[in-house]
Amino acid sequence: MTRCLVVAGRSFLGRHVVERLRHAGYEVLVTSRQAAPDVVRVCDLLQPRQLDELLADCQPDWVLSFAGIPRHDPDGAVKLHSNGTGHLLEATARHCPQARIILMGSAAEYGRVPEGRLPIREDFPPGPNSPLGQSKLAQTQIAQIAAIHWGLDIVSLRPFNIVGPGQPAHYLAGALIRRLVALRNAGRNEPISVASGDSTRDFIDVRDVADAIVSVVRGLPAETGRLRVFNVSTGQETSVRQLAKQICALAGGYELIDAQIPSSGGEIDRSCGDSRKLEDAVGWRALTGWRESLSDAWRETIADFELTTTYRPAA
Repeated sequence: MTRCLVVAGRSFLGRHVVERLRHAGYEVLVTSRQAAPDVVRVCDLLQPRQLDELLADCQPDWVLSFAGIPRHDPDGAVKLHSNGTGHLLEATARHCPQARIILMGSAAEYGRVPEGRLPIREDFPPGPNSPLGQSKLAQTQIAQIAAIHWGLDIVSLRPFNIVGPGQPAHYLAGALIRRLVALRNAGRNEPISVASGDSTRDFIDVRDVADAIVSVVRGLPAETGRLRVFNVSTGQETSVRQLAKQICALAGGYELIDAQIPSSGGEIDRSCGDSRKLEDAVGWRALTGWRESLSDAWRETIADFELTTTYRPAA
């Protein structure tokens, strides 16, 4: 049975990938920085000794890393995506060089893209203008060197703006949903403000991204000695205002207003990706619309709220 080692398998995206890999019949070993019933090993990418022991013991066929840092910690992101990924790749090369590796890049690596180059293809020169994009590009560059130097088979997937059930609060949709659930349950009806409402993004469902990853595991031919990069996107632009307006509608019709915040000049006005390269390679396509993603995320958040407010542990 093919063995998949999933680093940060309890993360937003990691949970969906683990579920799908197991359903597809793979043996899945989950790591996390914190202990949990389904975690086979507590592991921190910034601890090389832990990684050496992990890779030597597990001997996986695939290594998939979903390790991440909240956006409010840019220094931590740089350390994790550059140093941490470097430690992971080195440990893989040392203990199981035959293992194939999937890393999660980001559309933020591209930065601002001229309108004439939309949707963005993988051959567009990266020019990140955010800490996330810069740290993810550093990860990509380290992976390129590692693939050549150690003869590894490494794939970097660049998902665009992920939405869907389980979305954390440091994502725009996750934050808005939680805020509106709280307001609705408190019986408060006040306007909701959103910044950069005219800017567009390529919102893609987390389950479609997970399916893309499983499709790579199942169907991408092996190729050692170089890094391969694939976009994971829908090719459709949706404005931030449309997204926020839909969440307000799910909450019962809250008023949406534009936040009067001056532009920083470095913001990305438009973004959407071209994923035909991935489609040609493994036959994957995004299937879930962003409205369905938001509806599912809303229902899950409501259910979680009701569970946490009605459950009272025994004294």
